[in-house]
Amino acid sequence: MKWLTNRDKEVLKAIYFHRFITTKQLTELFFRYHFNEEGKRVGINKYPNVIARRRIKKYRENKLIKSFYPAYNQDMIHSIDEKGLMIVAGLLGTTFNKLYFNKREDILSYGLAQHAIKLNDLYIKLLRESERLGGEIIKFQVERLNLTIFEYKDKKYRFQPDAFMIYKPNKNVNKVRMYYIELDNDTESPKRYAQKVEEYESYYNTKEFQRIYKTFPKIITVTTTPGRIERLKRAAKTKLDWDYVLFKEAEKILKL
Repeated sequence: MKWLTNRDKEVLKAIYFHRFITTKQLTELFFRYHFNEEGKRVGINKYPNVIARRRIKKYRENKLIKSFYPAYNQDMIHSIDEKGLMIVAGLLGTTFNKLYFNKREDILSYGLAQHAIKLNDLYIKLLRESERLGGEIIKFQVERLNLTIFEYKDKKYRFQPDAFMIYKPNKNVNKVRMYYIELDNDTESPKRYAQKVEEYESYYNTKEFQRIYKTFPKIITVTTTPGRIERLKRAAKTKLDWDYVLFKEAEKILKL
């Protein structure tokens, strides 16, 4: 499609990778600022909401995305549609069949949508805080890009953190911090949380991570209340470098 700009292509990839994303979140991530051809921010858009709604409408009219309102007076939620996924496959140098697609996902996965949207909010919050601190988030890799299947002690594991982040505290100093982030909405059972901790520990014990980076990232669970933190800690103890923060205090992640 000749009318698709470089920004439009990045938006479509983001909608696919983030799985579900709201109009407000797309506006903040892609339409708030002007970017040059290298992707560097060079100015502020005067009417970002107008620009975002116009482009999103065009994606929808061309059947690149699906959109729905979860409830009255809430922000519209978007997910990739079949035609949009074909474009994303081309951008990624792969085929449609190798990417995940569920025609009815927007109907069947409301719980997944809420989790994805909360994770997007966390990302935006961390972007703002890193800018305030004079740092830079080099990478924020969402769940779809984090899957590792491995075996340890004759047991097969599916390791898939909600997010992997690389943060540079000082743009002028070549030193970074790495994090695995788990977002807990107080819906996961203690048994499942204990399984998740076991997955992290087993992956650490394989030392497979050393093929990618020398040290194991710090693990952060972002959750709802102090009481929930205590319940999660009781559900599974670990010797890994694992911290807990509340969503409302998520900016603390960048200082851990």
